[in-house]
Amino acid sequence: MKRSLAVLACSWLLCALAAPAPAKPAFRALAFYTDRGEPDHVVFAERALAFFRDLARRNDFAFESTTDWEQLNGERLEGVRLVLWLNDFPKSPAQRVCFERYMEGGGGWLGFHVSAYNDRDTRWPWFVAFLGGAVFYGNNWPPLPATLRVDDRTIRRSAISERPSRRPPTSGTSGSRARGSARTFACC
Repeated sequence: MKRSLAVLACSWLLCALAAPAPAKPAFRALAFYTDRGEPDHVVFAERALAFFRDLARRNDFAFESTTDWEQLNGERLEGVRLVLWLNDFPKSPAQRVCFERYMEGGGGWLGFHVSAYNDRDTRWPWFVAFLGGAVFYGNNWPPLPATLRVDDRTIRRSAISERPSRRPPTSGTSGSRARGSARTFACC
């Protein structure tokens, strides 16, 4: 009996040691953001991080995030299928060149909030072309007041705030002119 238990234990141990390690998720996403700046930008990033972490957990993909934009480099992006910019964009020439190469090599990008911001001082022609030529010229900050006119009074007031916005993105906030099989989307 002892011998049978010993053989069984050894067999189990050998099987456990021979079993392959759990595979790493094939899809990897890396989010860049800042935890400084306008409070609404920071809150947006915090909520987006929670959303994407939960999405990754439920859909078995790797999601990492960083506030260190120096990690926007070729070595760090190796194997990353999707780069997200939650509330900022690269500032240094080295970061920008790395992003250009990543996208032209078929990388994916998802940009939010201020990530698609560019104006005459941005000095990144590739990015302007990547966004379809859009350049930012003005702002309505602080937000302007608006009047909501309800034509159908049968709609509950609470239902209006529960509905997701169906407003299309503004001109120039999505699109791609980069070469290769790059995938891109930016929203404000």
